[in-house]
Amino acid sequence: MGVYLYGELMVQEDREQQALARRCLSLVQDEMDQSARRVVEEMVL
Repeated sequence: MGVYLYGELMVQEDREQQALARRCLSLVQDEMDQSARRVVEEMVL
């Protein structure tokens, strides 16, 4: 999932979508580029 999509999930202010973004990040964070991971972590954590 791209950085843009994580952002879209978070701005919706829908708890289910935000939980989905957090779950997805936890599953793929080890495979992500370090700079992209930092940006996404700032959005979702």
